[in-house]
Amino acid sequence: ERAFIKDWIMLLESMLQMEAWLKLPEILVFKVQCFEIKVRELMALENVIGKQSTGTGFRTFNFHAAVHLSDDSLYFGVPNHVNSSSNEMHHKPDKTAAL
Repeated sequence: ERAFIKDWIMLLESMLQMEAWLKLPEILVFKVQCFEIKVRELMALENVIGKQSTGTGFRTFNFHAAVHLSDDSLYFGVPNHVNSSSNEMHHKPDKTAAL
Protein backbone atom coordinates (compact mmCIF):
# COMPACT_ATOMS: atom_id res chain seq x y z
CA GLU A 1 0.00 0.00 0.00
CA ARG A 2 2.87 2.36 0.73
CA ALA A 3 4.24 1.98 -2.82
CA PHE A 4 0.74 2.72 -4.16
CA ILE A 5 0.66 6.04 -2.30
CA LYS A 6 4.19 6.92 -3.44
CA ASP A 7 3.18 6.22 -7.05
CA TRP A 8 0.21 8.58 -6.77
CA ILE A 9 2.38 11.28 -5.17
CA MET A 10 4.91 10.93 -8.01
CA LEU A 11 2.14 11.20 -10.62
CA LEU A 12 0.62 14.25 -8.94
CA GLU A 13 4.01 15.96 -8.64
CA SER A 14 4.78 15.22 -12.29
CA MET A 15 1.45 16.67 -13.41
CA LEU A 16 1.94 19.79 -11.30
CA GLN A 17 5.43 20.25 -12.78
CA MET A 18 4.02 19.92 -16.29
CA GLU A 19 1.30 22.46 -15.53
CA ALA A 20 3.85 24.93 -14.16
CA TRP A 21 6.09 24.39 -17.20
CA LEU A 22 3.18 25.01 -19.58
CA LYS A 23 2.44 28.32 -17.82
CA LEU A 24 5.91 29.74 -18.52
CA PRO A 25 5.83 32.96 -20.55
CA GLU A 26 8.34 31.57 -23.05
CA ILE A 27 9.90 28.18 -23.75
CA LEU A 28 12.87 27.29 -25.97
CA VAL A 29 11.93 25.45 -29.18
CA PHE A 30 14.28 22.60 -28.25
CA LYS A 31 12.46 22.14 -24.94
CA VAL A 32 9.07 22.10 -26.69
CA GLN A 33 10.33 19.39 -29.03
CA CYS A 34 11.55 17.34 -26.04
CA PHE A 35 8.17 17.84 -24.40
CA GLU A 36 6.50 15.60 -27.00
CA ILE A 37 8.38 12.62 -25.55
CA LYS A 38 7.84 13.71 -21.95
CA VAL A 39 4.08 14.12 -22.35
CA ARG A 40 3.84 10.58 -23.76
CA GLU A 41 5.84 9.28 -20.79
CA LEU A 42 3.53 11.11 -18.39
CA MET A 43 0.46 9.70 -20.15
CA ALA A 44 1.90 6.17 -19.91
CA LEU A 45 2.60 6.75 -16.21
CA GLU A 46 -0.96 7.96 -15.72
CA ASN A 47 -2.30 4.89 -17.52
CA VAL A 48 -0.38 2.56 -15.19
CA ILE A 49 -0.88 4.35 -11.88
CA GLY A 50 -4.41 5.63 -12.45
CA LYS A 51 -5.67 2.54 -14.24
CA GLN A 52 -9.45 2.63 -14.50
CA SER A 53 -11.41 -0.61 -14.61
CA THR A 54 -14.74 1.00 -15.49
CA GLY A 55 -15.92 3.68 -17.86
CA THR A 56 -13.90 4.85 -20.85
CA GLY A 57 -10.57 4.62 -19.08
CA PHE A 58 -8.29 7.26 -20.54
CA ARG A 59 -9.80 7.22 -24.01
CA THR A 60 -11.08 10.76 -23.77
CA PHE A 61 -10.41 13.83 -25.90
CA ASN A 62 -8.67 15.72 -23.09
CA PHE A 63 -6.27 12.85 -22.48
CA HIS A 64 -5.52 12.47 -26.19
CA ALA A 65 -5.20 16.24 -26.72
CA ALA A 66 -2.08 16.29 -24.55
CA VAL A 67 -0.21 14.51 -27.37
CA HIS A 68 -0.70 17.59 -29.54
CA LEU A 69 0.51 20.15 -26.99
CA SER A 70 4.06 20.32 -28.37
CA ASP A 71 2.92 20.84 -31.97
CA ASP A 72 0.35 23.41 -30.88
CA SER A 73 3.05 25.25 -28.93
CA LEU A 74 5.35 25.32 -31.96
CA TYR A 75 2.57 26.62 -34.23
CA PHE A 76 0.75 29.04 -31.94
CA GLY A 77 3.15 29.86 -29.09
CA VAL A 78 3.25 28.75 -25.49
CA PRO A 79 -0.12 27.76 -23.98
CA ASN A 80 0.00 30.76 -21.66
CA HIS A 81 -0.57 33.02 -24.72
CA VAL A 82 -3.41 31.01 -26.27
CA ASN A 83 -6.99 31.49 -25.16
CA SER A 84 -9.76 29.35 -26.65
CA SER A 85 -12.52 30.37 -24.24
CA SER A 86 -14.41 32.45 -26.81
CA ASN A 87 -14.58 29.50 -29.21
CA GLU A 88 -15.73 27.17 -26.45
CA MET A 89 -19.04 29.04 -26.24
CA HIS A 90 -19.94 28.25 -29.88
CA HIS A 91 -20.60 24.57 -29.31
CA LYS A 92 -22.64 24.86 -26.09
CA PRO A 93 -25.99 24.40 -27.94
CA ASP A 94 -24.63 21.29 -29.62
CA LYS A 95 -23.53 19.82 -26.29
CA THR A 96 -26.97 20.52 -24.80
CA ALA A 97 -28.71 18.90 -27.76
CA ALA A 98 -26.42 15.85 -27.55
CA LEU A 99 -27.44 15.28 -23.92
